[in-house]
Amino acid sequence: MPEYGRALALRFAVVYLLLLVVVGAISVLLMQYAGLKSGSALSFVPVFGASIDAGRRYYKLSRRRPRPSESWRFAALFTAISIALSLALAVLWFGPDFRHALSNPVVGLMMLVLSGMTLLASWFFFRLGAKVMHEGDLS
Repeated sequence: MPEYGRALALRFAVVYLLLLVVVGAISVLLMQYAGLKSGSALSFVPVFGASIDAGRRYYKLSRRRPRPSESWRFAALFTAISIALSLALAVLWFGPDFRHALSNPVVGLMMLVLSGMTLLASWFFFRLGAKVMHEGDLS
């Protein structure tokens, strides 16, 4: 991983948390004032946004698009960060009840599926962010 890998990981974590809070607030407001339920699809918006931002930042720092192996390594790192932060926030928010729910095998299976989806989304949007910056650089 390049020397700026830590900076990218930290930036991903900050952007992810900010987007998580903003999307959560928007979901609550939509439900409270408009009676609309956002559904679980909105839960991926922080991953999309933070990954695109990381890809753009990667290009600015390296002046090149990431190689496929780098993209997968960063996607795995971003997946670990997003899962860890989401679990930590859930434990803080729901307390001991959530820790008990984690022992359920169905919840474990759901976490595994979500991790796979997060990995793919992180990989795609990280590469997309770098690609957009690269194409903007050429024009």
